[in-house]
Amino acid sequence: MASNLSRAQYAKPPLSERQAPLRYQFLNYFQYFDWQWARGAELKTSVVPVRGETDRLALTILFMAMGFMGLLVLWRADRMIFSYVAALTATLTVGLVVYLNFKLGFSLAPDVADRTLHEVRERDYFFVASFIVWGNLAGIGLAGFWAALANQWGEAAAYRKWMPILLITFIPLAYNRVWASRSGDYAAFDWAYDLLMSVEPYGVLFTNGDNDTFPLWYAQEIEGVRKDVTVIVLQYLYTDWYPRQIRDRTAPGRQRPFDEQFAAGIYSTGAPPDQAVSLATDEVLNAVTAGTLPEDLSLLLDSVLVTYPSGTYMDRAVRIALSMIQNSAELRPIYFASSAGLLQSLGLERFGVRHGLATKLVMRDLGAGPPEGWIQGTAQMGAEWFDLERNLTLVQDVYRYRGIKDREIWQDRSTLSIPTQFQFLFILLADAAAVGLRPVEEISQLAEDAASTRITALGGRRYVEAP
Repeated sequence: MASNLSRAQYAKPPLSERQAPLRYQFLNYFQYFDWQWARGAELKTSVVPVRGETDRLALTILFMAMGFMGLLVLWRADRMIFSYVAALTATLTVGLVVYLNFKLGFSLAPDVADRTLHEVRERDYFFVASFIVWGNLAGIGLAGFWAALANQWGEAAAYRKWMPILLITFIPLAYNRVWASRSGDYAAFDWAYDLLMSVEPYGVLFTNGDNDTFPLWYAQEIEGVRKDVTVIVLQYLYTDWYPRQIRDRTAPGRQRPFDEQFAAGIYSTGAPPDQAVSLATDEVLNAVTAGTLPEDLSLLLDSVLVTYPSGTYMDRAVRIALSMIQNSAELRPIYFASSAGLLQSLGLERFGVRHGLATKLVMRDLGAGPPEGWIQGTAQMGAEWFDLERNLTLVQDVYRYRGIKDREIWQDRSTLSIPTQFQFLFILLADAAAVGLRPVEEISQLAEDAASTRITALGGRRYVEAP
């Protein structure tokens, strides 16, 4: 219990050691509080005509005042209830800000360029209970104000006369509809579908973190999409249980089969690999630690000898991942969700070739000519290699883009990397298609797709059009 309360698993410093100045932590809370009542006021095409964030701040102050008025109503009605609610409110606002001790908010203090000083995403969800309590207080305050106005006339009809004041309660509904609605939003699933469909049958796909991987797991386990793909979360390889789980779930007889309905005209069904992704025993896996290489390490990766010089630092996750790649390179296609990250850490990016959103590891003689159909992009665009026909088939015939192209608004700013991935893919593909002398119409369509996804990557059409 003590470990849970101290949030030991997150390696948090003591409360006396603030991860950000306390004033910024309270400012971050007010930023999230401000979003609750009329966030849509920053949008040019909001349901209610507004003049931008000045109007939103005024409405936020209105609901803040209504909350304090609610506390006053409780004070006058029942001191014991007031004491309980006031203590609860203080705990869920001031107390929670101090206790959670967050870094700078994801979008707070943009002048602080070092992203390690910021939270990796918005943390407003930690304060949901606080916002619920304040919403109730605001309702009590509004009801008390309505009663006070009506009581000045001392007649029942006065309540009906002042009833329109209750329309204030519809302000959050009107202003927040666009920000809160998730109707028709399939972006996370379609991104996961597209990434999984980029991988050849029985492939291994390395991802960076669990938040990037949750949509993939949903697509596989709930929707049944490409269960044959072995998704490996790099960050989980630091644990003792996860490498064992990956090994055991890919062992002969337990490897999940490729479903022909996902062949998409580009994949063919074959026999599953007759070997697990890892052959290491529990004892060997548990013994893997971080450290520098005492001597040169040479590994044969699918007929190509790769050498890591002595003194190279490798942590536990990277060492286990490299072992899995060595063990599987000849039996399974190896993919990475990013051309940076692990692929770059291993020094293998020169062997990467883009297959849509994923990068495939293709060990080959770099001195020889490229395989047929491969095109290298221009130096200005990073000079990545593309299996051009595979990429064009994926983006034109296989991928889904619901909620990704030309979207009204992208609500979660910390996940704008999803549409940005598509934008960059289309830009790079247009460049590679031009190098490959593809038809002008095809290149133009890729450029249009890049422009469409760029709108979403900037926050969505309504956000871009806001004054």
